[in-house]
Amino acid sequence: MPTTLVEYNFKKVSDRLLDQLAEELPSIIAPKMNITGRELHDGGVGEAEVIVRFVQFSPHDRNTNDLQITTRAHCFEERVERVEDIERTIRSDVKTLLDAFGFDGTAGIEVYLAPMGYGTINKEG
Repeated sequence: MPTTLVEYNFKKVSDRLLDQLAEELPSIIAPKMNITGRELHDGGVGEAEVIVRFVQFSPHDRNTNDLQITTRAHCFEERVERVEDIERTIRSDVKTLLDAFGFDGTAGIEVYLAPMGYGTINKEG
């Protein structure tokens, strides 16, 4: 399950833009992270599997972009081979969205692939 962290400067990024990012990031991220032919949670990714979290920058933060979008996911070989393409296509889609909002700040896009474990806990087990 890829997790996308959206860090933002509340003085430069509107709530309206944040709402739109929350709505559209799963559909932007999922197809880039999906590995065709893989089961969900084993490289297969649908929009419902993309976790999106928002964190406002602190006044103490330094040298940040106005908006930083970082996606973290398992480092399946098929993703590692195309990580730069994944980042470029996510950046292009996000730029289109930002341009539509007239965003005039700075934005960074980062894709971080790493070995990791993931599990959930629910009532059934």
